[in-house]
Amino acid sequence: ADQQRAAELAGTRIILDSSLSLSEKLNLGTALVDQIRSGPVTRPPDLHPAFRSMNNATGRQLERAIQDQVDRAVTRAFSTSFLVAALLGLAAALPLARWRTRE
Repeated sequence: ADQQRAAELAGTRIILDSSLSLSEKLNLGTALVDQIRSGPVTRPPDLHPAFRSMNNATGRQLERAIQDQVDRAVTRAFSTSFLVAALLGLAAALPLARWRTRE
């Protein structure tokens, strides 16, 4: 939840700091919210459709910046889980290593 909130705030900051007009910022924000809400919760949202109407360098730059924030949030959210899984795998392998050295 913390990573999601951080990504939302970073994405909001990126849009607000952009050179888009106020109406373009509102339209993009609405489209992003729609994309996030319509996607499955089991994987990161596909934000590309929200940027389809912005076929210019600014739109591509904004899409990359916001997608980067989403990717960072996902990575941070799962880093602890990956560490725990690695430690459990190591703990499971230790008895096997001991058994092999006894033979």
